Amino acid sequence: MANYSRHVLIVFFIFTSIGVFYFLAGSRVFPAISDSTFAKRIVQKCASKPRSIVECYSYNLAKLTKFFDISFAFLTLGKIQELDPRANNCHYIAHFIARAEVEKDVSRWQEVLRLCPAVDNLCIRGCSHGAAEILVEKLPEGLTTENMKKICDATDGLCHHTLGHLFPFETNGDISKALQLCELLSDTFKIEPLEKYLCVSGVFMEVETGGALPAHGLAAASGLSWPRKISEVKELCHRYSGLYATACWGELVHLLVEETGAEPHQTFSNCDSADIPRARWNCYRHGIGILAAEPRFAFKFQHAQSICQTLGQPAPETQREC
Repeated sequence: MANYSRHVLIVFFIFTSIGVFYFLAGSRVFPAISDSTFAKRIVQKCASKPRSIVECYSYNLAKLTKFFDISFAFLTLGKIQELDPRANNCHYIAHFIARAEVEKDVSRWQEVLRLCPAVDNLCIRGCSHGAAEILVEKLPEGLTTENMKKICDATDGLCHHTLGHLFPFETNGDISKALQLCELLSDTFKIEPLEKYLCVSGVFMEVETGGALPAHGLAAASGLSWPRKISEVKELCHRYSGLYATACWGELVHLLVEETGAEPHQTFSNCDSADIPRARWNCYRHGIGILAAEPRFAFKFQHAQSICQTLGQPAPETQREC
């Protein structure tokens, strides 16, 4: 009888402990004391993958989001950024976190979008992109005019670049049709020229850098190989003129900075391939901003000066702006 009672107590203790763990895990108590621990573990896990560090952080924080929630994942991201400045390049990380949160319950996509502005300034609207992308993938009606308005309402009007990212999915990877949707958006919503540019740059950014298109069978698998992709994107950009060329060359910088190891001279030398002055200038301009955010420069004036000095020969006017 005594053994039976002891077994009952042990089983009771085990189940009680499990219940307390899940109660705390679902509350703010458990995450609040553990985000630093998770951050250290993720940094250690990703340390062996320097070439795909952002991808590694994205994958692990998406897993964390599914177990806890979006708020805890972003708290952990903040701790990771304290340990590894490379995580400050968090657009795609925020993208994966938001996707993971929405995928738990697609009907909450607007609710998740409303949480995004708090981090979108730091992660260049990556959270909004990830949350809104589910519309095209999961909802039967897709990217309707009504849903586009909901996206804009939920993001305080900062939606045009996000919509540009979504249009290649809506058109099954057809770039020309995606750009036509930006034209339609401009006519339907009577948006300003800058907002139209943001839409067009969103299309090109998704096409040039988004790993999601090949993953969904909407682009050639070669797109996953950046050295080859750079030559392909240059060829693509040469097909366009005006606003389209300007946006295309501007977004190419994301690949250039990664491929050159954030080396300013090599980055800007590739920009020189643009045969349209305005497009070349936009490649320089965007390159300045992306390079300045790299850990090597870390927004420090004395270090960032070298970026501007590199522009002395090819672009003295842009150097002054820099």
